[in-house]
Amino acid sequence: MNDKNFKITIIVNGKPFEIEVAADDEIGEAVRKALEESGNSGQSADRWELRDESGQTIDIGKKIGESGIKEGAKLFLNLKAGVGGGCV
Repeated sequence: MNDKNFKITIIVNGKPFEIEVAADDEIGEAVRKALEESGNSGQSADRWELRDESGQTIDIGKKIGESGIKEGAKLFLNLKAGVGGGCV
């Protein structure tokens, strides 16, 4: 597998964050970086759902290269349904 770093964009709550990754990085690590950069530290990475531009869910337990994520990819990160932090 190629160890060359490249950039992807993870859109968190409508705001884009450019993340540098390598094919052998875990997707979950890229998700954690995006959450940190976006200031969304209230929920752990496993409470978020990552999707590609076609709306397909991406398994954050896989490596970048295994998932087929390529340089310049735009991914969308949102809280999973039923997960929230507000008061009633």
